[in-house]
Amino acid sequence: MSVLDQFSTTVFFDPDSSGYVAVCDEIPGVSAFGLTRADALREFETVLDMAVDAYRAEGWPLPAPKRPSDPTLPSGEFRVRLPRYVHALLARRSEAEGVSQNTLVVALLAQGLASEPPAVHARDTAVTSPSLGRSASTVRHGVRTASEP
Repeated sequence: MSVLDQFSTTVFFDPDSSGYVAVCDEIPGVSAFGLTRADALREFETVLDMAVDAYRAEGWPLPAPKRPSDPTLPSGEFRVRLPRYVHALLARRSEAEGVSQNTLVVALLAQGLASEPPAVHARDTAVTSPSLGRSASTVRHGVRTASEP
């Protein structure tokens, strides 16, 4: 396996030198230059091989390769608006449990998701409140309808 396959490589055009520069995020200070992208990569492979050999000769642990994030996954972050009284309840509970509100929300969501059977089509599924034992409101096609008895 080529050393280029083990570490991340970025190649960019440098207008100051009128050529391409290749760098490795995991091993700072390692770079190579070429008049073309292919030249820069070819030179960089040689330089990166030498850097890895130097790490091994010195007995230094090789930096862990960075893995690109899966572009098909959501970012893991979103914003949610909630009534102020719910936010106050969340704040009190997170303080009582000694965790951040974010940690508490993640735990509560995970618990709720684990206790509900997965919906086949979320757009056609009524959302109920299991803690109330009845439907607090029904959501169909993204529209909240009146509470059901």
